[in-house]
Amino acid sequence: MAVTHGSRPSWSWDKSNAPFPSPQKRFQDLDLIPTHWRDVFVGNEERIATGPDGQTSTVTDTIVCLERR
Repeated sequence: MAVTHGSRPSWSWDKSNAPFPSPQKRFQDLDLIPTHWRDVFVGNEERIATGPDGQTSTVTDTIVCLERR
């Protein structure tokens, strides 16, 4: 399983508008042999994160969960 950032929290120092790759792009970037792997879940999940000063924000995690065939 791989989990990466899918969004920036409101308190992030990085204020760029560069988009995060989609879950499907992250999966493609792994460059796996399709006949050897089955995708269990490839998508985004939202959660509430707490920042350094106690502020909260909804953030997105990109998840690629695979199973060896």
